[in-house]
Amino acid sequence: MREGAGEFEVLCRVASLKRAHPNVGLLAVGDRHGLLTRGAENALRFAALQGVPVARLAPGGDVARDPDDLFLDCGHLTESEAATVLERCLSRHGSAPAAANPDSPTHGELAAIRAYLAPFRAALALAGAPRLTSNN
Repeated sequence: MREGAGEFEVLCRVASLKRAHPNVGLLAVGDRHGLLTRGAENALRFAALQGVPVARLAPGGDVARDPDDLFLDCGHLTESEAATVLERCLSRHGSAPAAANPDSPTHGELAAIRAYLAPFRAALALAGAPRLTSNN
């Protein structure tokens, strides 16, 4: 999703993706802090609670942290790099857990989603880590 996307656009895109594929994720490219419009932010949270990992990307790499810790921070990765990591993690870890009622998730459901996202966070951090080179 791109900055300027609205709530309806995000929800329609998620529904379309979920119909076509059992295991999907979203890469949201927002403003300088990775944020979209308020409606789109609400839709992304709803998607994350429905079992769709949401990775955020900001042009400067300074992604705002969400209070529920439901989104992935892509740091300074390019869109292509972030998409590759997200796709690889989805293939490796399968479908994300979902809240039975995304409007009112339980503490246990939030914890399960955060635990599922932990290896995604590690993979994104590793992909964005500085590389050491050798002249051997």
